[in-house]
This record gives sequence, structure tokens and C-alpha cells, in this order.
Amino acid sequence: MSDRPQESIGEIIDTKGEEEFLPTELTDWRKATVTQALINGDFLRTGEFGGLGISFKDRTQMRLHANSKLQISEEGTGGSARKFVLSAGRFWSRASKPDRPLIIETPTATAAIRGTDWYMEVLGDGASRLVVLDGEVRYFNEFGEIRVGSGISAIARPGEAPEIELVVSSPDRPRWALLPRSDWAIFLPIDAVADEAAGSGERAAFEAIQKGSIPDLRAALAANPASGSKHHMVAAAILKVVERDPQGALNLLDQVESITPLQPVNLQGAEPGHSGLIKVSGEAQTQPSVDGRHSEALARLVLALRVGANLDLARFDDALRFLAAYDRRFGSDVSSKALRAYLEIYAGRIESASIISQDLTQTNDHDVRVAVLASLVAVMNGDDAALNIATASAVDIAPENATAWYWRSLYLASAGGVGFEEVSAALDRVLVLNPDAVGAWTALGQLRASAGDRTGALAAYDRALAIQPLEPYALTGKSFAYIAQDRLDLAEAVFAALSEGARLHPEIQSAITVIRLMQNRAEEAAMAAGRIISANPARPGATALGAMAHWQAGRHDLGVEMMNNAIRLDPNDAFSAQAGSVMAQDQYRAGDAIALARAAFAADARSRGAGLVDLPASQSGRIDIGSAFRNMGLDAQGERYSSQVANQFNANTAFAYAGIYPDSLARQSSTSTGLLLDPLSVTYPLRHAQFYRKERHERAIGVSASYGEAGAQGIESSGQVQGLTRVGNHPLAYAAFLSVNDSSAARDNNEAQSGLLSLRFGTVRNGRDGFVGRLTLDASERGLPGQFSTLDPDDREQNINTAIDLGYTRINAWNDRWMFRVAYGNGDRDYENPGAFGNTLSDLELSLAASFGVDAAQDFASRGLYDTAFSIPNEALVAVNPPPALPITDQIGAGLLPLRDDDDPVRKIKSNADLLSLQVRRLLSVNGSDVSYGVEYGSIENTTRRIENIFQISGVGALVDFDNAAQISIFDLGTAVPATERQETKSEMLQAHVSTVWRADEHWRLEAGLYPTLLRSDFRLPDLGISVSSEDLTVDPRLGIAWASQQQQIRLVLQRTRTPFGVDTISPLGALGLLPKRNQGIFAEETDSAILRFERDVTDQVFVSVGAEHQKMRNASASRSGERLEQSAFFSDKARLTVIDGTVEWKLGDRTAASSSLVLSDGEISGSGPYAGNDLPLVPDHTASVAYTWVDPRFFRAQIGLAHIGKRFADGTNLIELDSATVLTGNFSKESRDKTWLFTLSGTAAASDDDPFFPGRKASAYQVRAGFSRRW
Repeated sequence: MSDRPQESIGEIIDTKGEEEFLPTELTDWRKATVTQALINGDFLRTGEFGGLGISFKDRTQMRLHANSKLQISEEGTGGSARKFVLSAGRFWSRASKPDRPLIIETPTATAAIRGTDWYMEVLGDGASRLVVLDGEVRYFNEFGEIRVGSGISAIARPGEAPEIELVVSSPDRPRWALLPRSDWAIFLPIDAVADEAAGSGERAAFEAIQKGSIPDLRAALAANPASGSKHHMVAAAILKVVERDPQGALNLLDQVESITPLQPVNLQGAEPGHSGLIKVSGEAQTQPSVDGRHSEALARLVLALRVGANLDLARFDDALRFLAAYDRRFGSDVSSKALRAYLEIYAGRIESASIISQDLTQTNDHDVRVAVLASLVAVMNGDDAALNIATASAVDIAPENATAWYWRSLYLASAGGVGFEEVSAALDRVLVLNPDAVGAWTALGQLRASAGDRTGALAAYDRALAIQPLEPYALTGKSFAYIAQDRLDLAEAVFAALSEGARLHPEIQSAITVIRLMQNRAEEAAMAAGRIISANPARPGATALGAMAHWQAGRHDLGVEMMNNAIRLDPNDAFSAQAGSVMAQDQYRAGDAIALARAAFAADARSRGAGLVDLPASQSGRIDIGSAFRNMGLDAQGERYSSQVANQFNANTAFAYAGIYPDSLARQSSTSTGLLLDPLSVTYPLRHAQFYRKERHERAIGVSASYGEAGAQGIESSGQVQGLTRVGNHPLAYAAFLSVNDSSAARDNNEAQSGLLSLRFGTVRNGRDGFVGRLTLDASERGLPGQFSTLDPDDREQNINTAIDLGYTRINAWNDRWMFRVAYGNGDRDYENPGAFGNTLSDLELSLAASFGVDAAQDFASRGLYDTAFSIPNEALVAVNPPPALPITDQIGAGLLPLRDDDDPVRKIKSNADLLSLQVRRLLSVNGSDVSYGVEYGSIENTTRRIENIFQISGVGALVDFDNAAQISIFDLGTAVPATERQETKSEMLQAHVSTVWRADEHWRLEAGLYPTLLRSDFRLPDLGISVSSEDLTVDPRLGIAWASQQQQIRLVLQRTRTPFGVDTISPLGALGLLPKRNQGIFAEETDSAILRFERDVTDQVFVSVGAEHQKMRNASASRSGERLEQSAFFSDKARLTVIDGTVEWKLGDRTAASSSLVLSDGEISGSGPYAGNDLPLVPDHTASVAYTWVDPRFFRAQIGLAHIGKRFADGTNLIELDSATVLTGNFSKESRDKTWLFTLSGTAAASDDDPFFPGRKASAYQVRAGFSRRW
């Protein structure tokens, strides 16, 4: 019916064959058909094997099951609620709007439902049962009411108030999943018919059926096409079944019956038997007449074929009719019992099928077909242990049976906890036994696709389709392989030849859903996923796709709830759990995000690392499994989870380490590696995480301002455009970022202006060739802070840097790829120190400062010893012979320069550096081990010109105090003479590496590697004719071993690492994700380290991490974070550092968490030179901190922290001790719900005169920063 008196509110999208509907405007029931429009007031009912899938315009999905009757009642006032009346049977629904209740009336109670996943059933005694899988329901009648939450079942009996019945878990959910069609064919009674086949062509056809060779069957039938015999047509009917044309099979069987008629069976008296089994009573029926020898065997086969073909067509009444005929004529045998079990499974009565399967197993425990049936029942019951037993039994009974090995491979892939090689070996075994096994070729394609071998996957799918051109799983797999190559045109073309009906197959609809998501057609994707869900509510993959479709359409709450349902349906699906965690983080549901991350972690462990590879960094926001913990301030716990699931082929692992590694160059290196692993991740969503979406365009602008002690202030503004688009059939990611900054720190008179422009692009062609490019320009000018002993605020530094980075990656497979990178950089630096010696300082003042230092000179002046710019006293000078000249900074140190504001420069440094790096790396998996090898070449050429004032001594003077004639101070007399020095350096490095990570089992990991390195440097002073060259060859070893479980991890690493050569590297950095931890500003050319770390989840709320490391450094130095160019804090050929740390983190609830840590450090300059034996500068003897984090679903995040930083020295002499510091920090951010606005507020208060984070700079007692950004 198309002409309805009201506007349609939904439509029927799936039927099984025994369904009717009563239009509200008519009085007679009509057959329900797909696409039938529904309006308020309509009735629906189903028969013994019926089932209806319904989709409403508000995207609510519903499934009405067998023997059920439902009325769609009027909507509530203003459309605030939708009402249904269930008078018999059971139905399931998933609501699209959890805030809009559904009202369900039954004979004994009413349910007001605010949830997204539940089902309701009217029992035979009139009672009503409600099972809530997610959400909350008000369940009431005239006798009382209760609230039923997630995971709870309740019942309302006649005349009684509703009451809680039991707590349910996911295995209790009714399983109405899609079944692999035609599996029942293994129970066809073939052998006797094959024995009686008369002609050679017919005999060859049945021999092909017995060995499972579809091509041989086709060939045998084609060799004798005009035979027209009964056996020939029956063999052809079996071929039709295999080719998924059950109607064609029935047509051929009709022709067989025209030769050997089978009279219809009267089912009068048939009734349901025990536990829902079907039994037939009454008199024996008229037997079919047969002709020829062994015609009984043929009749048996024809009846069994009719049962199975009708099952595939969902004509369960007809299937029951012919099954009864079979039992009447031939008795109940293994074939008929198995077909009855399939009938129960197809009708959704798994318990009945289980009883039949158990009975068959007890009486036929050596029949491989029975073991296969038990495997299917185990799948339907979600019983992995039973599946293991059944499939192991199948291969034990028949080790040469391809079907047995096929089911065993399915167990190994889904729940066996083994790796790629073991599953692949099982499938190879199937194909050796039966090269024409369509299912095995399809499964092999899926396995190869999951490992990233798209070429191999396509080859396997093509083999399957050559055997069976309409195999939906192979068609879908091939489409997904093209999707992985970003060829949406080819992905959709796979289904071009299919009929509209064939396209409705759930597997094919899944692929179409993904294609629509990638085409930004979210509403169409949601409708396609809804069709699958309504037909198969317990199908987790469809539920996950539906969640992503609704998420992409902007229905984020619904997307989160649906993803939770998908995870409950399939706890082994790590991808859905991780995607759900990303969604929860996006929605500020921190507790849910952590729970889902743990679920993904557990599923990943069961699949041995195969589950977390499909979540693209370019879509999720570079979020890995540890991000949920870091989002809640549980950084140590996040590091543990990230490192435990680390995979060198996964870009999310690289980006996770980019947030974990202790120094900036290592973080940049890990980011570069991540970009080559996923070139599209040069951009990721600014607002909401996205899944499968391949086109978006976003813009943002932001402004922030800071204010500190004594008027220190700054302002920064930025803007960016970024997104994903398509050029032809290939995706292109782009991003452009611009920022400018102007600030002043009044206490140190630091003024800084800077600008940064960054341009990035990335693309992947055909899923195999990835390209990434980056161009960065930055310019800055700043005033540098004063030294420790006195301020010198007028130093200036100017920098202009250019960097170009080009990369290419060749993706042979997920676990086999090459990476190539070329990086070029140029830096111009101008530095000047104008305030030390200029026109405002006389030669006398210069001489006094050079001899006694600024403090003493100022003291002399204050006591009236001489008349200079310092004071107006008497003076007395005596001249003697002059000694030689010395550079000023070598004689008195830049730290003793007087405080003057003079623009007459006396020292300048101008430098220009060119850097080139060529990098190659191969990543692949070999026999279960992840292997990496490669080589890098780097070159740095630097030219520096220094203008230095030389203190030219012209004589010796004496300073006499006339109030104390006995006190005479002798000092040098001299003047400042400028001198120019030019310095040229060139350094080259050639480094190779080979490393491997071997996962011995689910607990043990071993990483080992060698890094031979050749270093060559040339140093020249052209003005003096000096040239020095050096060359050094070293081999750096790395060894790491880890033991991990679901609750804990222990890592031990012995390694030698070196600072990347001038530019970030794509070579592996630290073994097992561990690098030596040092304070900011300390660098070492080479470090030998031993690191031990123990991490454990004590409970779900408490986490503990304890670590110890010992470092031996070579050529260690500190430049005070680059704050002063003319003086380093220290330089030593050797140094050591021992660090012990402990962290405790508490998850206080779903919104709040706390952490505390203590770090104890002991460092020493151990090399030769004047500083040997002194404490290592800038390393505090202890650091203690506590933090509290609050993440609220109202879209704000707040964090407050308190840290105490202990004693440390500023320089290698250990003469200048920095104040210990107590620092209070706070951060608050608030986003609008649509994430178009972001507001931030942060503050820092330090109880110290020395900046605790930037040694060498004076601290500002407080600083506050506020900002906002607008995104669209």
C-alpha cells in the first residue's frame, strides 16, 4: 500500500516470509512486504518463523520476532514519545534519541524507556519480561513501579507489581546474527546417489560434489548439458545452492519431480514439541512414487535439498513441510536432525538448536559434520570455549577434511589468541585439501587485508569470486580492499552487477555504509547501517558502523551509546572499543573513555595486536589507547598502556611516543615517523573525531594573552586552515598554520617577537604510495635574560630558520613498508651584547671592572675612592709596564658585565648553518618478529663570525684609599679593542641500524639492535690558518626485555643512545619506548643507560609506577636552554646521573583523578677538567609533585598541580646555587558542545627567585594566561 491517509512514520525493511500487517484504515490482514509504509494505528504480526525489521524516520530501529503482535499507537503530546502496544511475542528496539522516551504497553505492565538497547517479551502465562542492555526504564503497573537499569532483567506477572528478575550479561542477549548460508549442505545424503549415478558425466558431477570442487562440478555438468536425467538435474540444483541461487535450485527440483513425482505432505496435526522442537503426528502420508534402481536415495536427497533451499529463502513453513515429509518417509536420521537444527537456528531459537546439537554429538561423536554443527551452535551462543572444543574435535575426527579445518581457522582468527601466521597456516591447510573452498579463499582475503596486504587480499578474493561470482563475503571483502586503497570508485563498482535484492545482503550493506561515510553522506550511511541492524540486531559490526554514521551526522550521544552496544556484542573487537574510547574522550566522558580503552587493551591482547591498527591517526586526532588515561591526568598509566600495545607499523604508536619522550628532538623524531606511517595525519580534526570520513575542511583562529609580575605581558594570535579533500581518486591532506607573538617579561626586561608559518601536505595513492611534505618558516627576535650574578638585559638575539621536509613511503603491506626522507634546513642567527663597554663607560671603569669585578668596582665608588660614572670621589693612579692582551669574556666572564643600557655593540655573533639529512628505513614482519633496518646520512655546515672586544692592557695602576693609606689595590689599565674571528665547521654522520622486536608469547617481548655510526668533523679558523679534523666509528648496542600481563608490565633496557644528528630521525629511538630522562637543558652526545621500570594496576582505580635508571654521558653540556649564547653552564667529556622515581595515580571516579610523584636524582661531572667531581648542574636532588584533574561532561577540564623542586647548581663550578622552588600551576579549558568555541585559562605561581623551568632566568612570581579560539 502506497496511498496512506497519514504521513508515513517508518517502513518495513526486512521480512522472513510469515508476516502480516493490518492497516489502520482497513479491516483485513495483508502480507507484509519490504518498503511498506507504516503509520500510527497499524498492527503487525508474525508467524512461527516470521520476523520483521522496521525503521522509523527518527532512525529508531525495531525487530519484531516470531509469534508476535504489535500495534503502532499514537504519538504522545507534541511528539514527545512514541507508543507501542505489544500483545504477544517479543520485540527489540534501539532508540535514536535517548532523551525521547518510548512507551511500551503489555498486558501486565507499561515501560517508559529512556535507553538505546533493550528488548521486551510477553510470555505464555501473560507475564511481561523487560531486559535492559543499555539505558534506564521506568517499569510500572497499577500495583507498583521500579527503575530498571543497564544489565538488568525485570518481570511483571499478572496481578503483581514489576520486580527485578536477574542481572544479564552480553551472552544472555538473544542472538539473531547473520548466518553463513548453505552450511547445511554438508548434511545432504550424497553418497548413495553418487553410487547409483549411471552416466560418467553424472558420476563425475557427484564425485566433484563429494570433494567440494565447484569448478569440477561445473565442468562435469557442462560436459553433458543435454542429459536431462534426474541425477544431472539434482547435481545442477546443488550447484545452484552453492552459487546462492536457492530459487534456481527449487526450479530444477520441480523438473526432477516431473519425472519422479513427490506428492505433497499433509502437515495437519503437526505441533510444536518439547523446547520448541518441531514434531509431526498423525497418520503416515502417501509416499512418493519412485522409479529405477536406488530411487529412494535420490528421493531422500531431493527432500533434503528442498528443506535447505527453503531455509536459504527464509521460507520456514515450506522448509518444515519438506522436513516432515523426510522424517515420515525415511525416519529421523543425522541429516534430518541436523537440518532441523539449522531450521531452529534460522528461526532464532538457539536453545533448541543446542539441544539437537548435543544429542547428535552424543550419538555421533565421530561424525565430522556433527562437530561442524556444534561449532556453528557455539558461535551463535557466543561460547568461545565450546567453539574451541568443537573445532578441535572436527579436525581430530577428520584431519583431511577441508570443512573441519575451515571452522578451526575461524576459531583461531576470532578467539584463538594466535597470530597471523597460525591462522594463515590453518587456511592454507584448507586450500591444500580443497583448492576450490570459496569460504577459505574469502577468509584468507580477510586475513591478508587485516595485515595490510591489500594486493594479496584482492588476489584471494578474486580466487573466491572465480569459483563463486556472487559470493557476498568475497564481494564485500574486495570492496573493502579497494576502500583501503581510497579507490571508492572501484569499491562501489564491485557491486554494480548485483540486483537490488542482492545488494541488501548485510555484508554488502556494510561496505556500502563505509563508502557513504567516506563520501560524507552520513544520513545515507546511517540508513544503510539501520537496515542491517533491524534485520540482525545482534550484529556487532553493523552496530559499530551505525554508531560511526550517527556520530558523523552530528548525533554524538547516540553514536557513543551504539558503540557501547557494539562492544557488548563482541568483546573481542578492539577496534570498536578503541573507537568508543575516542568518542568518549571527545564528549568529555573520561571514565567511560578509560573503561573502553581497557576493553580495547584486553581485546588487543586476545588478538595479539591485530585489533588497533584500523583507527587512522588522521581521523581520530592521533589518539592511541593510552590517550584516555593522559586525558584524565594519569600520564604514567597512559605511558604504560601505550608502550604495551606499541607497534612499529602503527602511526598512533609513534604519535603516542611523541608525547612521552623526554626531550624535544626525540618527540620531533617520533612525529616524523608517524607522518610517514600515515601521511594523511599531517592534519586531524580540530573539533570532533571522525571515522572513515575522507573529506573535511576546517578553519580556526585563536588569541591568548598573558600577564605577570611587574607588568610582564604578552599576546599571541594564530590562524589555521586544514582538511582532507580528494584529487581525482586520491585523498589529499593539507594544513597551513600562522602564528605571531609579542611579549615582554618585565622582571628581566625580556622582549620577544616571533612569527611562524607552517605548510603541510600528505597523500596516499592507491593505498600503496604515500607522500608527505612540510615547509616551516620562523623568525624571532628577543632580549635575553641576565646572568645569575647580575642582570644584563640588553642582549639581543635574532633567528630566521627555514626547514623543508619531503617523505615517501611504499606500503607493500601493513607489516612491510619502505620509508624515505629528505630534510633540509637553513638557520641565520644574529646575536649582540651592546651593554657591557660603550661610551658611557670610561677606560678607568673598564680597567677596574676587569680587575676587581663589577661589585667591587661599585663598592669602591660608593666609598668615594675615585671619581667616575660610579661616584665623585678623589682618585690616585700609578702606571707601570703593560702585560699581553686577553679577550674580555675569557678574563672576567660575561656574568660580571656591568648593568648598563647602551646601544653601542661590543660583541656580535653572526652564524649561518645549512643542514641536509637523507634517511631510509625498512619495516617488516619476519616470522612473528617486527624488524627494522636502514641508513641515514647527515651533514651540517656552519659559518660563524664573531666580533669580540679584546681588553688591551696598557699598564698597571694602583688605587689608594687616603683614609687608609696602607690599603693599596693594584689593577690593570687598558682599553676595549674590537677583534673579528671567523669559524667554519662541517660535520657528517653515516649511521645504519638493524633492530627487531620479538614477541615470544602473550607476556614476553624482546628488543635488540645494533647502530654502527661513523662521525667526521672538520673545524677551521681561516683567519689563523688553523684546521682540525676528526673521525670516529662506534657501534651502539640496544637490548630490552619486557614481561607484561593485563595488570602489569616490567621493562629492563640496556642501551647506548646518541642525540639525533642536528635533525629529527626516523630511526628507532629507545628500546621498548624507554629513553634516558634528563632535565631540560642538558645534552649529551652519547649516553649509556640502564633503565628498569615496573608498572602495575593495583586495582581499577590505583596505579603504581616505580623506575630506576643510571646514565653515563659522553661530551655532556648545558647551554641554559639556549638563553645565553656566550656562556655554557658546563662542558665535560664525562658525566653520570642516577635517577629513582615513583608515581602513584588514583582514578577517584568517572570525572576526577589524582596523581603524586617523587623523583630523586644524583649527578656528577666525572670527566677530566676543573669541574670533575662537582655536582651535575641544573639537576635538582629531588622533585615532588601532586596533581588533581577534573574532566566534566559539561565540556570543561580543570587541573591543578603543586610541585617542589629541590637544590641544584647553576654552573659546573657549583659556586652558584639556585633557589629551591615551590610551584603552583592551574589549567582550565571549556568548549562549547559543538566545539566551535574553546576558552582557556592557566596560571603559575612560583616561590623562588630563580625560574624553576628555565635555569638562568629570573622567576616571575606569578603569571596568568587567558585565551580563546573559534573553529568552524
